[in-house]
Amino acid sequence: MTSFSSRITIGNNTDTETSAGLKFYGTVKYSGQLQPADDYILNGDIFGGWFKYKPDAKMLRTGYRTYDAKPVSEGGEGGAYVFKKQFTVKYMNPEAMGGGIWQTKQVLYGDTITVESTAGWSKYLLKSWNLNGKTVYAYDSIVVTDNLTFTPNCVIAQARIGGTYYEYLQDAVNAADNKDTINLVSDCGSAVTIAGKTLTINLNNCTISGNNGYGMLNVREGAKLTVNGPGTIKNSNKSNTACAIYVDKNELIVNGCTLEGNSGIVTNPKETSTVKASSCKITGTGLNGIGTGKKSGKGFITLELINCVIVGAQAGIDLSGYEAGGKVDIKGGSIKGKDGDDDVAIIFGVAMSVVITGVA
Repeated sequence: MTSFSSRITIGNNTDTETSAGLKFYGTVKYSGQLQPADDYILNGDIFGGWFKYKPDAKMLRTGYRTYDAKPVSEGGEGGAYVFKKQFTVKYMNPEAMGGGIWQTKQVLYGDTITVESTAGWSKYLLKSWNLNGKTVYAYDSIVVTDNLTFTPNCVIAQARIGGTYYEYLQDAVNAADNKDTINLVSDCGSAVTIAGKTLTINLNNCTISGNNGYGMLNVREGAKLTVNGPGTIKNSNKSNTACAIYVDKNELIVNGCTLEGNSGIVTNPKETSTVKASSCKITGTGLNGIGTGKKSGKGFITLELINCVIVGAQAGIDLSGYEAGGKVDIKGGSIKGKDGDDDVAIIFGVAMSVVITGVA
């Protein structure tokens, strides 16, 4: 007998039920060839066979049912055709958990399917699938015995580099090559350290927030970091060194961001650092907008501010911890200290070169 696969509809002209299934003899009411074949079931053919499974009472009352038929052997009653029930496999899109179907597949009883990954699902990262209440993993093989609905157990990525998404911003920083750009795709709730690399982080209207004794972003060990807004970085910790961004012997460039912490930016006065900010709002709710966290040392600071709004609970800017000098260039914007008193707007360190133009 030539191999074929046809969809057929049969009448339920039954004669006996057994534990193995339902024996029947029927007349084909409809047939449609699914694959090219020399021998397939035609309308009007009368044949017999066995169901692979036992149909329920509702099916018996229906009169006609549609199955996918495949011959399993030659001879026997009616050619011993075995009929496989057709099922639907649904993959649920995480962006439409309320019932949207990402993909639907038709499979047969006993078929083996491979659970798919979530390629192309943007910022959603697949951890596992929920299959009818059970946990399975991408690329698992599942034998089809019932209607299946796969609902992805996903997490939302915080960042991406190019087309690669990362669950945490720190994961993206660790994976980044020198001079890479990292884009935030959702809010980040933990502190991040950048060390030994030149990187750009685009906030994309996202927020980095949390509680950390130093910065929510920490620029260390020779790193050079550029942070582009719009977006917010906020630290709720109240220790002296707590801030939105901590800079230690490195270079920081911040554009169009909102920074808030006990201090907005803290630099290490024992090292040489460069901080450049433009069109930022930098707020110190407990100490200073920009300061050294009450530490001092013989480092050197280069501070360049353009059109920034700096507000401190004590001083707007306090660089008194620098004992070996620094260079300060401030253009535009405003600087306010305690109670808005301009007398404590800026406190300079020793031997600093200062140029201030157009500051309110």
